[in-house]
Amino acid sequence: MKVFFEKPQDVHRGEKEHADFVRMVCCADRAMNVDKRKNHVFVFRVTLDIDESPKMEDGAVNRKIRQSGAVPIREVAVMDHQNLYTLAEGINDAFGFAFDHCFGFFSTKPGDRYSEADQQYELFADLPDVEPTPAASVEKTFVHEVWKKPGDRMAFLFDYGDLWWFTVELVRIESPARRRYPCTVKNDGRSPLQYPPGR
Repeated sequence: MKVFFEKPQDVHRGEKEHADFVRMVCCADRAMNVDKRKNHVFVFRVTLDIDESPKMEDGAVNRKIRQSGAVPIREVAVMDHQNLYTLAEGINDAFGFAFDHCFGFFSTKPGDRYSEADQQYELFADLPDVEPTPAASVEKTFVHEVWKKPGDRMAFLFDYGDLWWFTVELVRIESPARRRYPCTVKNDGRSPLQYPPGR
């Protein structure tokens, strides 16, 4: 709601006071509308699926993690208006992976046939000169459009060759702090090597 006032020189004092009152009400109304649209932070629990990720069987470090059953888990925080590309970048950073391959988010369990998922968001949808895909864009889709409430989950597949599978669950919604997003807010378990030596 926008209201503009001129300030003529001969304005009557009572009219001026009324105008000031209306201006104050309008400013309060705008402030309320801004508060309703207040940005929020979505905090995700990101769990690496050590059984569905084939590279967990390569190299001594990865095999040790898999055999111990110590599942690597990270909490990653992003702004609700940031896109899925930014979330994917935050996830890779949290696990110490290079962000060097295509990826997608799917409404399936890790390891399932992601091409049959009801919801699909892939980087392929944003790349030129790529065959059409039924998936939606990761650059044009915002986090709050996919996860609606705590407990909502999506599978995240990074690198269609090595098949790194993660479960991305929204665990809480917070007010933003003075920090840059995305960011890692909790680490649990050792990260595997993205490119482990051979068997």
